[in-house]
Parts: sequence; structure tokens; C-alpha cells
Amino acid sequence: MKRLKKPLLSILSLALLISVSPVAGAEQSDVLPEATAKADAANFVKISKSFYPNWKDKGNLSVKKEQDLFDFDGNLNAYLFSVTDDAGKKHGYIIESAIANHPGMLEAATDGESPFAKTKPGNGIYVGVASYFEEADADSFLALNLKGKQDKIEKKSLQSSGSFNREKLKQGKAAVASTTIAAAATASSGKYIYGVPDYQWTIGCVPTSAANIVSYWSKERGYSNLTRASNGSEMPYIDIISTLANYMNTDSRGGTSSINAITGSKQYWRTYGSYNLEANGYSYFTNYKNEIDKYRPALVLVTDNDTPYKYGDHAVTGVGYQILDNGQQNLIIHDTWDNTPVDVIYPWGNHIKTVLTQEPK
Repeated sequence: MKRLKKPLLSILSLALLISVSPVAGAEQSDVLPEATAKADAANFVKISKSFYPNWKDKGNLSVKKEQDLFDFDGNLNAYLFSVTDDAGKKHGYIIESAIANHPGMLEAATDGESPFAKTKPGNGIYVGVASYFEEADADSFLALNLKGKQDKIEKKSLQSSGSFNREKLKQGKAAVASTTIAAAATASSGKYIYGVPDYQWTIGCVPTSAANIVSYWSKERGYSNLTRASNGSEMPYIDIISTLANYMNTDSRGGTSSINAITGSKQYWRTYGSYNLEANGYSYFTNYKNEIDKYRPALVLVTDNDTPYKYGDHAVTGVGYQILDNGQQNLIIHDTWDNTPVDVIYPWGNHIKTVLTQEPK
């Protein structure tokens, strides 16, 4: 069974799709042409080149097809394109929807390679924001986004699972903000917060993402006690994450509830430096934009699925936003995975569960 997640290999014909995806039984009738997806990706680079610092001085940039990405049932879900300069050097990637009724950019980055850079074309699986998998063998899949685990998951556990096949994208539960594609836009604007780290996933995504925010306020905004140990020395980032995980009651699988994320963050700020922290949960882009406009990175909880593995649930650190002139709203985040670039771009959509704001008082 062949599929791909981040880097994609284009589908030349329905026959090819079936041949590389033996599990796909039914003919797909709602596939978006690759050329349409590529044009959208190219236009996104064009209108974003002056906004993203990593692209500003790279000369001419173009998009190149890498591979097709599939769902767990072998259906074509998305196309992966790399962003390259005239010398062929890669400067990020763009994942575009391959579903005709839900076109548009699903995910992008302005530097580095995609999580599928080392995945064999045809084996990559992309079922939504921060959900990267590949076919490991005849009986299992490999989760690409689990730090230090590389868990194998039995196919029978995920194949034909409603929220993990392409219905997840079609129902708007993944990173598709609207059916309006970027090709309708000609300009963009936004804001980016510099100085927010992108620590590697440790113990759990919520405490790791929160540690990014803690370190930013300590090193960039003068709240230096947040990262000071009892002896006055600078705390290693792993100790910051561990302490936050303890205060947040993060479980053995790395899971943390929204309420515990808020109460744990407040406890950390009180304990380290006696700082008061106001933390609240929202679900609107305007709230997120307000935080970034005031140079306050936010903790963002993304995706929602009802499988027993819940690999689609993830927490990231929001560090910026972009608004296209056609109305599309994009987040710029640090996702804590070690197989993705520092800055990843997600369109705002139903996959955004909660924005946890953190404002020192």
C-alpha cells in the first residue's frame, strides 16, 4: 500500500493511484488536478515572498512536486511541493489538498524539508495538521511525529477509521480554512514574534509548547526568574518542560487537558519569580491575532479525532499570523516536532480547538 504524507509524488492517472495504493478499492472521483494545486502553491510563494523573512533574499523561488500523500485507506489526500531557488536548493515546502471540493494550502514552511523527506514516495500518509505517518510494512504504520518513540501502529486499527480517512479533510476537520484557494489572493500582511524558541518535544506537547513561551518571556521580555533554578543558575530547557509537565499533571502518554495547562502555567509563574499570570482559552482568530499583535505568543491546541490513539491532537506555540487579501487566515507556529522546520504555517480552520493566551500581570 503506497501513500505519502508531507513530500508528495504526483498522481499521473487513476491507474497509477490504484497501483501504488492496493488498499484503495473505489475509484476516486473528486481528485483536484495536480496542476491546479501546483498553481495555488506557486501563488502562495509569490504573494508571501515579501512577508516571510526566510524567503525575502532568496531570489526567484519556484515549487517542485515531491510526492503524493494518502489517507490510511490509500486514497489520495494531498500533494507535497518543495520550494526551491534557481540553484535547486530547498527553502521549505507546501502541502496542498488533492480533494476537489476542499482545495487550498493545508500546511507550509519557509525553510527546511518536510516531515516526509526520508519517506519513500507512495508510503506517506497525511490526514491533517501535525498528523504524519508512513507505511512501515505490510501490517503496520509508523507515526512520524512522536518524539523518540517511532511507534508502530497496526493497520487494522486505523484503516477505514472515519476520522483518519480522507473524510477528515472533506468534513473540514483538518487544516482547510475554506474552499477559497490562495490563487484568489494577490497580497498578504501579518505579524511575527521573534525570539520564541522551538524546543524539541519532551514529555508532552503542551508543556513543551508552554516552555517555548516561558523562555521567551524570560529572555526577551525581562521575566528572568522564570528560567532560574533555586541556586540562581539558568535552567536547562528540559528541566523547564519537566517542571511544567508536573504542574500540568501531564500523563504518561504526554497528554494534558486544557484546564490543567492553564492551572499548571499559573502555578509555574507563581513559583518561579512570584509572577501573576492571566491565562484564558478562546477559539477565535481575532483573539489569537490580538495576542500576537501585543507580542504575546500563545499556546494553540489543534485537531480533534476520536480514535484510541489520538495522534491528531497536538499543542503548538503560536508565534505569528498571516492574512491574505482574499480573507484566508494563516497561523505561524512552532510545532515542537524534530522532523519539521522551526516555522510551520497552518490555515486557520476547524482543526483549531483552543487558543490558550498567557499574559503576565
